[in-house]
Amino acid sequence: MVDVKKRVLGKSGIEVSPLGLGCMGLTHASGDAMDTPAAVQNRYSMLARWHEPLFPVLEELNVALVAFSPMANGFLTGAYSPKTKFEGAQDYRDGMP
Repeated sequence: MVDVKKRVLGKSGIEVSPLGLGCMGLTHASGDAMDTPAAVQNRYSMLARWHEPLFPVLEELNVALVAFSPMANGFLTGAYSPKTKFEGAQDYRDGMP
């Protein structure tokens, strides 16, 4: 296993590796890239709020968050009920928020 040096991202105190920064398009925060992204896209809804600790960092870097699946894959629309049957194991909605 390779020991990857983690860095603190912005003023938030969140520690990330350069690999994680690259996946988010924020490698400039570790000093490796030249361009600042305008936005990053992550799952975000009332049921999926685990990216909220990044909000201060994104604000500090002037980067927008584009919410992916803000209606929680249709769950928050009222389209589904406890009786809803999904299409088997290949239907990802059965296991996602």
